[in-house]
Amino acid sequence: MKFFRFDGEELWVNKEESFLKRRAGRLLRLLLWSIGLSIFYYLIIALLFTTDQQRQMRQESKAIEAMYEELAANSQHLDRVIQGLQERDHELYRRIFDADPPHFEEYGHEGELSYDPDSAMAAGLVRSTAYRLKQMVYQAELTRYAAQRLDSMVQAGSYSIQEIPSLIPVADFIVQQTGATVGKRIQPFYKSLVEHTGLDLITGVGTEVYATADGIVADVVKSERGKGNFIRIRHKHGYETTYSHLGTISVREGQSVKRGAVIGRVGNTGMAFAPHLHYEVLLNGSYVDPINYFFVELTPEQYRDMIRIAINTGQSMD
Repeated sequence: MKFFRFDGEELWVNKEESFLKRRAGRLLRLLLWSIGLSIFYYLIIALLFTTDQQRQMRQESKAIEAMYEELAANSQHLDRVIQGLQERDHELYRRIFDADPPHFEEYGHEGELSYDPDSAMAAGLVRSTAYRLKQMVYQAELTRYAAQRLDSMVQAGSYSIQEIPSLIPVADFIVQQTGATVGKRIQPFYKSLVEHTGLDLITGVGTEVYATADGIVADVVKSERGKGNFIRIRHKHGYETTYSHLGTISVREGQSVKRGAVIGRVGNTGMAFAPHLHYEVLLNGSYVDPINYFFVELTPEQYRDMIRIAINTGQSMD
């Protein structure tokens, strides 16, 4: 409904809106002002005052950012150490084994570490990753130190390929003859999980067995129990090798043997499930995986296949 008001002084008639419409307009303006002031005050309070939870979240975010910076620095340092180790490793291969090292496909991330401050990354995951990376850097430094010592020994002429047990100890070996290697394996007779301390090389009775490095025969045992007929040879630099379940033995205790010399033949003596050679390598009294020393005679593809077969073989032959 419209209203008209007469102005006697100006002799003019003005059209006016209804009372309700004017009232509604005022309320709307007041509501908009109230909302604007509320938003303004909220922003002021949010900028000037923080809750305990907000403060904790900010501290956590700063801690994560600091850890990320440390992760990035350690990652770059680790990359440099690994690159140096690879270069030194290649040089050692050429000096000791007179061969190029095998090249394997590299798997891993490419590029630099990325960090999204708005992601839902858990602080615990960042902390555990930082801890693991520190351990990796520490282990890499130890490895680099060991490589430097080995490099010094090589340069001084105190290491020779003839003194490292890197020869495959059976004649006419093919990768498919690989059996179980070092680790937990099922014992064939008792079907229990036991520690297997060497590598099984499955081959026929009478196959020639070679000394894998220059050394002195420390033990010659003939028995129908346990390891059966076996030989233990002591080498330089803390290495020892053992050859078990032999059929015949061609050396005597105290005898000096050269790398590649025939020391016996494969048999089926002792606790052997089938004819094979159980071959062990010890370094400073601890068992190591013999496969790690066979790369000189194998192509990279054969070496990978041998490792794959040995790891996936769950039952030993003795």
